[in-house]
Amino acid sequence: MILKFGLAVTLLFVALMWQSSSPPRPRLLGVAHMAVAVSNVDKARGFYKDFLGFEEPYDLKNADGSLAMTFIKINDQQYVELFPGYQAGEDRLRHISFYTDNAERLRQYLKAKGVTVPDKVNHVRIGNTSFNVKDPEGHTVEFTQYEAAGWTMREQGKFLGKQRISARMMHVGIIIGDVPAATKFYHDTLGLTEFWRGNARGTPRVCRLGQEPQRCGASGGKGEDGRFYGRVCPQPRDGQSDSGVDGGLRPDGIWHGRDHGGARP
Repeated sequence: MILKFGLAVTLLFVALMWQSSSPPRPRLLGVAHMAVAVSNVDKARGFYKDFLGFEEPYDLKNADGSLAMTFIKINDQQYVELFPGYQAGEDRLRHISFYTDNAERLRQYLKAKGVTVPDKVNHVRIGNTSFNVKDPEGHTVEFTQYEAAGWTMREQGKFLGKQRISARMMHVGIIIGDVPAATKFYHDTLGLTEFWRGNARGTPRVCRLGQEPQRCGASGGKGEDGRFYGRVCPQPRDGQSDSGVDGGLRPDGIWHGRDHGGARP
């Protein structure tokens, strides 16, 4: 009996030691940017600037003076990065990026969670601090910290024309094959919240927040795990598209409704 009690105390002590040594998750403050490769920079600029109304605050040059990349500003925290030199057959998506207020602590946290991280953060040419990892599908995910002396902070309140089609970038999109692995990385490790899940026409709808997707009920609500199971429409309304889930939780925790193919409020 004494042996069993001693073993239980030892295991509890080890568990508490492990928990105390695991760093808390630093904050992710939002989407920073998406980086895309383009075959024609002038046409890309025309699309983002002339058509969508965004502005181009700065760019980076190669040693020979040619364009290395340029920045399209959405708002003071969000950009689209354009990289010239796209070749047919390549992935147009270079990486996605989230911003944090402590890149080094986030690097340490991800390392403790088993994510392969670089040995140190990187101080990039525009003056910010960042590092890259790979998600389970091999996508490059960047985490950046906006520094006071960086170009991002330098241009606060500038290049925000009223002609912009939108003042924010709601999300970035990636293609995945392994839903449980992606959920573990983005939801469990990074702490992001799934707020909507669609599906191809004619396939079973799934909208569960968690490890394994499953079909949802007709009315929705919170499950025993406390997570919200979004309402699913068995058939689209007359004259409207098959949109799947009615709504979902945004990252800020607010329910965001969807009316069968209608615009979100």
